[in-house]
Amino acid sequence: MLPLLKSGRRVINIDESWLSETNFTRRMLCPSDAAGTVTQRMVIQRLAMIAALDTEGRVYFTLTHANTDSNVMLAFLRHLMKQLDRESPNWAEETVFLFDGARYHTSE
Repeated sequence: MLPLLKSGRRVINIDESWLSETNFTRRMLCPSDAAGTVTQRMVIQRLAMIAALDTEGRVYFTLTHANTDSNVMLAFLRHLMKQLDRESPNWAEETVFLFDGARYHTSE
């Protein structure tokens, strides 16, 4: 990684995460002698995020309700490349993408 940075290459680190708690109705205030829990748990959609951060401080991200898989990752990469084309036509010559080993990062 250090030789890439010393050569002036731009590194874009791409990863994803998700937020499972978007509804906090299970939490409540109650008297000290009452149970502070709710026995029924609501099933809610989670919010998935894919983020790309580069060595120049730029951040690109998307939020979805879909589970991240190869198709979602490819859609993100297509949109990211279109954005990079608008910013600099020669971005591919100087840019390296960094991914972890998630299965949908290494699929065809």
